[in-house]
Parts: sequence; structure tokens; C-alpha cells
Amino acid sequence: MIGTIINFVTIVVGSAAGAFLGGRFSRRLQQMVVAILGLFLLGYGLSLFLKTENSLIVLAALLMGGLTGEALRLEHWLEQLGVWLEKKVAST
Repeated sequence: MIGTIINFVTIVVGSAAGAFLGGRFSRRLQQMVVAILGLFLLGYGLSLFLKTENSLIVLAALLMGGLTGEALRLEHWLEQLGVWLEKKVAST
């Protein structure tokens, strides 16, 4: 449970920092940071995957998550939330 709380807090703090400080950095720097984080997470995920004893569980979880996200149209709703938050931040 403590790991979930730490994860939540770091996401909120990181998102707030990105929202308030992200505009101060060039577009190129922003893209570089996203690429670096993506490569790191890819490597980290691959290392965890290689440690697992049953890769079919990972495959099943990914498939179920993808199908559930599509069925609930999560990407659409997250985009709508992002638009709403951008308007909220811009108006303050």
C-alpha cells in the first residue's frame, strides 16, 4: 500500500512540475526528456519481463488491459481530461 501512495504522490508532483515548468523549456528539450524516459522504462520493463517465470501471465495482462482500455475508450476520456485541465490551468 505504501508503494501505491508513493507512486501517486510522485505522479502528482511530477505532473504539477511539468505543468508549471514545462513551458520554460524548449520543445526540443521536452522531446528529449520524454524519449529518455521512454527508453528507460522500456529497458526497465524488459528487465522485469526477463525475470518473470511465466511470460504468458504478462501477455494475458497486457491483452486484458488493452482490450479493457479500448472497450472503455480510456484514451478518449484521458484526452478530454487533459483538454479540461489545460483550460483550467490556462485560466488561472
